[in-house]
Amino acid sequence: MSEPFKPSKANGTAEVTFEINTTGLEGKELVAFETAYRINDYEEGMDIAKADKVVVAEHKDVNDEGQTIKLVKPTEPETPTTPTPKKTVIPKTGDTTNILLPSALLAVAAACFVYVIRRRRKH
Repeated sequence: MSEPFKPSKANGTAEVTFEINTTGLEGKELVAFETAYRINDYEEGMDIAKADKVVVAEHKDVNDEGQTIKLVKPTEPETPTTPTPKKTVIPKTGDTTNILLPSALLAVAAACFVYVIRRRRKH
């Protein structure tokens, strides 16, 4: 049985939530039957089982696919296999160029430049 509600208009729909214990029903199909009652003199918190009820609508069609659910056994998730460790390749960072040779060539070029400039000034 669901919680009682008061309709907002004469015609329309209402979403009704109910819970059932489906333990041991895996592989079975269940069909929800609907019976709507008018509860006379209902007050919130009242025991609905003892209330004065009048049936106002019913829908009990065992062949209605819209009211049928099939319970399936949950599948166990696959246990992941432990991956084979791969050799980690660490990328090289930074510059490993030997700075000595370019520095020496720069120093020789600077010395030649200074020598040529001094020689021109003397003449």
